Amino acid sequence: MVVVVVVMMVVVVVMVNDYKPIEVKDLPQAVQDTIKKDFADLTIKEAAVEESEEGTKTYKVTFTDAEGTDSEVFFNEKGEVLK
Repeated sequence: MVVVVVVMMVVVVVMVNDYKPIEVKDLPQAVQDTIKKDFADLTIKEAAVEESEEGTKTYKVTFTDAEGTDSEVFFNEKGEVLK
């Protein structure tokens, strides 16, 4: 009698972005300055922030263009656009 036992272990890591809505006025000044300089032709629809376990914050800003198309741009605390 031969018994074959196959044990399969699957580990799934799911990273969930936990962005919390914030008021545009609560964006860091550096982010607001970058928006005024580089995104002046867009309208801010909403803003949100996510804080990592290390304490760094990433800001997500949703813009709407003149045609009504939404786009998301991510910024660090220094106002730099993240790729």
